Amino acid sequence: MGDKNATWTVNSPQANNSSQTNSPYHKNSIYVFTPAGNSEKLTLCLIVSTLGITGLLGNCSIFYFLSKIKKRNGTQSNPFVRSLNLYIRSLSLSDLLMCAVGAPLLCINVSSDVFQSGWPCKIARYLQFVFPAATINTLVVTSLEKFLSTRNVLQRPMSTRKVRNIILYAWLLGLLLMMPASAAYDGIRVDLNNSHFTVICKNNENFYPFRLTLIILPIQYVLPTVFVFFVNIHLSIILWSSIKRRSVALGAKNSLQAHLRTKKIRGTTLLVALTFGFIIPFSFFVGNMAYTQIVKPQRHFRNAYLFRYGSAILIFLSPLINFTIFFIQVNKFRKFLKKVFSRKPRNFEIRRPSVVSPPAEGANYLNIERI
Repeated sequence: MGDKNATWTVNSPQANNSSQTNSPYHKNSIYVFTPAGNSEKLTLCLIVSTLGITGLLGNCSIFYFLSKIKKRNGTQSNPFVRSLNLYIRSLSLSDLLMCAVGAPLLCINVSSDVFQSGWPCKIARYLQFVFPAATINTLVVTSLEKFLSTRNVLQRPMSTRKVRNIILYAWLLGLLLMMPASAAYDGIRVDLNNSHFTVICKNNENFYPFRLTLIILPIQYVLPTVFVFFVNIHLSIILWSSIKRRSVALGAKNSLQAHLRTKKIRGTTLLVALTFGFIIPFSFFVGNMAYTQIVKPQRHFRNAYLFRYGSAILIFLSPLINFTIFFIQVNKFRKFLKKVFSRKPRNFEIRRPSVVSPPAEGANYLNIERI
């Protein structure tokens, strides 16, 4: 399906959205803008837009909440808690950028004849690929660090500086790997019949002398997904055993140590839940990608187009899932949102000056800055 001479046939008439063109492909051909059905495209854009807006707002609130946490108290200054906040901030940042950049680009690509070839096609694909790649790379380093901690390979938690550098390298790896992958995308001619054709932004397998997809797909998608999946299953088993043995209550020398142990179990549980919230829908996306690249099923053009772009719904579903998981598990985040939305707007109406009575004896002002 990535071949430049790939051919599909369509049953719908080509009179709509068609125009005579002096295309370099065939002088007498009639160009048709992706005849996949206007109602289907509209439905796809509405779903992606809804997921993108909700995911963007949700992850922006998570990112803002984590930036407002005070780091000077005993719990927040703990290396584990600070590393946990860095991991979650990285995941939240990639999710909100995915929704803010990737979702609008996909809707524009589907609904209008833009980004179909040339550099616009390459840049659009790069911006759509890079943020999921950064997310999966962050999950790999997060899962690896937690796995090594359970095996006592790491005698003490990594410093905040090391965790920040590791996350930066994970993002940098995704940024670099997606460059050659996106460079192979271009406008691919698809012959609908003897007189009509269309052009779609698709991977050109003849761009490189070898199939780059067979290199990028396992390195960036398949192997990291499998690794993260099985490591987090292992972490889930360890967490269940810890909770079952009530290790939090036993062996705690003081209340602070007990609180930190509780924080570690809850924090690791949150990370595992967020990881599965991304990795499960992402696994179906990667499976469909691998199946399409290896098997190359012969599908009707309309079905293949909608199936390929519709699978992107799985990617934009994970930011909403992660926001839901964070909202359910973090009590302070729920209180934070309640405090934000319960603030009364200021009244700027001009009124006559009134006498303000002093506060009652023993009354306290509400500190709205405290989280």
